[in-house]
Formats: sequence, C-alpha cells, structure tokens
Amino acid sequence: MGTTAVEDANRFDKLALKFPTKSPKKGGGQLVFAGIHWPAESAPGGRIKRHDAGVAFNEARRLAVKGLTVAGAGLRGDGEAAALMTRWFGPRPVNPAGTDRDWWVGAHRILGVIETFITSDIKVYYRGDMSLIGKKDDYPGATGNLKARDVGGYAESSTGTLDSIVGLCKLFFAKQKGTGQVAMKLSGMDSVGGTLVHELSHNLCKTDDHESMNGTDCYGTAQCLALATGLPRRAWYNADNIEYFCEEALYGAAAAVAAAPPPAGGNVAALRARFGG
Repeated sequence: MGTTAVEDANRFDKLALKFPTKSPKKGGGQLVFAGIHWPAESAPGGRIKRHDAGVAFNEARRLAVKGLTVAGAGLRGDGEAAALMTRWFGPRPVNPAGTDRDWWVGAHRILGVIETFITSDIKVYYRGDMSLIGKKDDYPGATGNLKARDVGGYAESSTGTLDSIVGLCKLFFAKQKGTGQVAMKLSGMDSVGGTLVHELSHNLCKTDDHESMNGTDCYGTAQCLALATGLPRRAWYNADNIEYFCEEALYGAAAAVAAAPPPAGGNVAALRARFGG
C-alpha cells in the first residue's frame, strides 16, 4: 500500500518505543503443533508434514539469527554488512531529522523481534488440506469455519497481532514436480524458512506488503531492490525486504543473483500476491 513520509516516520517511532534493540541469543525453541487439524503421525503423510514444518522453522531460525547478527554489524560500521543493509534497506541516513529516521535501526529492531520469537517456543497450525474448508477455525478465540482463502495459500499470519499464530497452508506442502505447483524450496531466496520470516514480520511488527515503485504490490527481489533505492523509508518495513536481507545474509550474493523471476504464478512471491500475506 502507499504511505506518506509522515506515516513511515510514525511507524518507526512506534516500533522504537515498543521494541528495544537486542543481540542474538542463538537459541532454539520447541515447535508446537497446535490446533485440531494436524493429521495424526500415523495418517498418510502425517509424519512427513510435521517433518516439513520442522525443517522450515529450523531454517527460519538460522535466517533470523544471521539476519540480526549481520544487521547489528552493519550498524556498527562493518563494511560488508553495511553494503548488504544498503542493498535491501537503502543508504543509511547521515543525520536523521524531521520526518526522516534511521531506517537501518528500524530494520534491526524488526529482526530482533523475529529472532526472539522464533528462537522460543512457537505454535503452528495446519491449513494444508482443502478438505478443511467449512470445518471449525481452530485458532484461539476464532469463531466460524475455515474458508478457501484460509487454506489455499502458502503460509499465513494475522497482520499486526501478537498472537503467536502461524498457519501452514496447502502450497507450503506441495512437492509435485512438473505439475505447475511450487515445491518446498529449502534454501536460497524465497525459501520456506524465508517465507516464515516474512509472515512473522507481519504478525509481530506490522510490516507491510508495500506499494512498489511501479504501483504494484512490492514482491520479489527486483521490486524490493528498487524500493530500497527509491523509497528506503518504506523498504525497512516491507516484509519481502526483511526476508531477502536475511536470505542473502545467510546464503550469499550468488543466491540473490540467481533469483531471477520465474514464469508468472510459479514462485512464492506470485503466490503471496495472489493469496495475500
């Protein structure tokens, strides 16, 4: 969505007041398979689906710890880390004043919140089967039944809430080859772990899927790089910029260069644009 400079500055101020800076704790946490819809381990595919979720969250933990570590180094003046911060969040303001802020500090705080959350115990709900449509919504406090939108995407969380909820949807579990479906990508840009970082940035810190420089939703590496160059006041809390920063920090520049957009509808960014989140 489009935002004004004042709105971007206000978002920074609210984040700075709510969340302090922190250093990586590099710990792990327990993954809790919550709710009533997870297939039993003895059911067809039940064990492998739980395995896939575990792999994704372990990778998300690695990404969050690495991202926070590199962002901290960038703030301290490390040249290589600062270059990566500039790439995804734009040049660091020299003398933040007026409606401007130190967007690098904002990105660092978002990464700190994600790292704290994902290296603690975390709940994950199952939304991976279209047969769930019409069944009870099992999120805490939810009323009503599940709809196609709740199930058909990749992963979801409730934007702006602190409810510790992540839902893994049908396309997260897709493994088919040559069928047009997206298989789990375990590393690199738009990885399963990176998608969880993206969703948690929404859930925990109210990051946005901003309007890009050409007026579309800002998804994908090319759009996010352009946003960092053209509007860094938005890039620091654009969910894909947070994700891609962590992924390049962990996997290296070669992964980012290799992330040329595949055919329309065939990547995670396209799925987000279609299903939201």
